Amino acid sequence: MVSQYMKGDVIDVRVDLGLGDGKFRALTCDLTKEYIAINGDYRS
Repeated sequence: MVSQYMKGDVIDVRVDLGLGDGKFRALTCDLTKEYIAINGDYRS
């Protein structure tokens, strides 16, 4: 079920911190397995 959802073009993530109403929208372009593997090796 989750794997099918993650293959969609739009993924909705909701977080409730109990601090009132607010919204944030982020647009990304590349969160593929390869991208994460390459960039996960960098250390700052």
